[in-house]
Amino acid sequence: MSRNEVEAGLQALADEAAAAREALARGEDDIGLENVGPRIERLVKAAMQLPPEDVAALQPLMSRVRDDLQGVSDLLGEAIEAENDAANDDEASDNGADR
Repeated sequence: MSRNEVEAGLQALADEAAAAREALARGEDDIGLENVGPRIERLVKAAMQLPPEDVAALQPLMSRVRDDLQGVSDLLGEAIEAENDAANDDEASDNGADR
């Protein structure tokens, strides 16, 4: 894979992560990012086979993709936590009504 192909793949992941964050902010369940793990592995493996100067040039984009995906993960965690809190509140309310 050439540097341009790796760069395009990383940019696509960054764009998908941005779209996923926006979808989460709108409360949507379908956020995309299908097969993200294998895609990242393939791109990183390809990047590591490039000349050192190309790897160095791609480093900021690789870091951005990592940070963007971590941001999506954080938002997912917050959404799950909020859902669990709401479910626990509902359960507590239901249990209090039974008394």
